[in-house]
Amino acid sequence: MKGRGLSGDSAHNFNWNFDVLGIAQEIRTIIGQSNNQAREGYVKALLESAYYWGNVKAKQKGLSQHGVNVMVFNLGLRYDEQFKDVWLFGTGTYPWWNGTIRYGVWVFRDGEFTNHGDGGYINWAFKGRFRRQRERGFVRFAEKFTCWNCLEGNRNVGDVEIWWGHRNDDAAWACNQWISDCNGNCTAVPK
Repeated sequence: MKGRGLSGDSAHNFNWNFDVLGIAQEIRTIIGQSNNQAREGYVKALLESAYYWGNVKAKQKGLSQHGVNVMVFNLGLRYDEQFKDVWLFGTGTYPWWNGTIRYGVWVFRDGEFTNHGDGGYINWAFKGRFRRQRERGFVRFAEKFTCWNCLEGNRNVGDVEIWWGHRNDDAAWACNQWISDCNGNCTAVPK
């Protein structure tokens, strides 16, 4: 394939290390059909195909009530990941100049990811239930998030969003740890 920034006739490729969901071949087929895409289009194609097929198969297999999370990342950049229940990990290659760029593709239940490199669709993309923190490049993924009002007596002093437990006592703990106006005395009610 030839194009801006590309050399040679290499087609896009997708290989997988493990695939609990049985979706790698679907991703490979879609990627094989996207040979003329720009780099960001390739990353988005990896993301959307993994997300679509991941959700279909995770629900069929009873692995997730709320669907999957997906991360696509340029493996040439520095990163930290702590994913739980990873159902697929594979690598996609994109022909670039005199070599290739390898992208990791994770389909998983929840966890955290930090990009220590450049952003933008040419380097990473993610989809699912996530919250980006203020720190550059940090993303927390969860199977679900729940929002709670923090009450000191009858007065609402703030709100929290939790990604674990999803019970009143879990939310009350978060209120009392994260909201200084609680003074350790808050209860929590769902928003």
